[in-house]
Amino acid sequence: MLISYPGNFLALRGPPGSGKTALINLHGLLDVPDKGKLLLESYGTVTLSPGQHMGARQQHRHLSFKCHRR
Repeated sequence: MLISYPGNFLALRGPPGSGKTALINLHGLLDVPDKGKLLLESYGTVTLSPGQHMGARQQHRHLSFKCHRR
């Protein structure tokens, strides 16, 4: 379980293929989980209509960055 509170910053690290991008996409409401559920303020996001999904993304999620180091 990962809980994100308003004003918090999260950093993800891991090897290639470990699911970092998938988690960022789920957290940013860009993807819908294949299994399980994603809760946004105690409401399941899987049952949202496309319009509700977009509204929730605009209201509750802001920016996700993916940085590459070389």
